[in-house]
Amino acid sequence: MIAFAALSLAQVFLLPHGEGFDEPAHYSYVALLADEGRIPVLGEDTMDAAWERRYNRLPGPYAKPMTKVTYRQFFEQPDETRAKAVSAWRTKPSGPNRYAPSRRANWEAQHPPLYYALLVPAYKLAAGESPAQRVL
Repeated sequence: MIAFAALSLAQVFLLPHGEGFDEPAHYSYVALLADEGRIPVLGEDTMDAAWERRYNRLPGPYAKPMTKVTYRQFFEQPDETRAKAVSAWRTKPSGPNRYAPSRRANWEAQHPPLYYALLVPAYKLAAGESPAQRVL
């Protein structure tokens, strides 16, 4: 159990945000539940727009259309461009930090809400934080 907990924490703290395939969809489920008070509907509800912005600027592990920038493309960019992209993900929002629909469907909407409902208090506790901090 200790080894499992240590490996789980290592994955959470060492992997870049969005590296896990389902992470954006799970986060978006919690965001919709917390901010709009409703359970997402499969085929109707979408992922949070914060993830769409993240995948338009920062690299991800998957091919298009999930991410627009590969790791190779990201690290070939000038330092200033990379710094701006990372800063946008780590900067606290100036306005409301609430769920906003994107163009990408939330494929995890088929799950029952209990687990996600348990995460709502943590999500709300990080309401004024940057997208990166909210995910963490």
